[in-house]
Amino acid sequence: MNTKHLKSALGNFNVTKSQALRMVAVTAFAVAAANPAFADALAPVVRSSTILRDTMVGICLLIMTGAWGFAGYRISFSGASVRDCAGPFIGGTIAGGAAAMAAAFIPT
Repeated sequence: MNTKHLKSALGNFNVTKSQALRMVAVTAFAVAAANPAFADALAPVVRSSTILRDTMVGICLLIMTGAWGFAGYRISFSGASVRDCAGPFIGGTIAGGAAAMAAAFIPT
């Protein structure tokens, strides 16, 4: 058997030549895949996810602005209390929070 005993902090390992060659090949493939030249392959995905993120943020901010504007109008001119307008306030805040979360989870 063609084994070589390697001693490390984790213990002794028996590694054959073919296993060592596989490890070297996997490492070389990982290094090649991390090459910046491969980053251009994902450019269309990044572009479409950026468009999706910007669209979601815009729609959610429009909903939030409309809800807060509606609640502000009712409080200012219709004599409603803040308690009566709690629904639009909470809904607008949740929609705005959804826009912020979408922007955080979709990379640029």
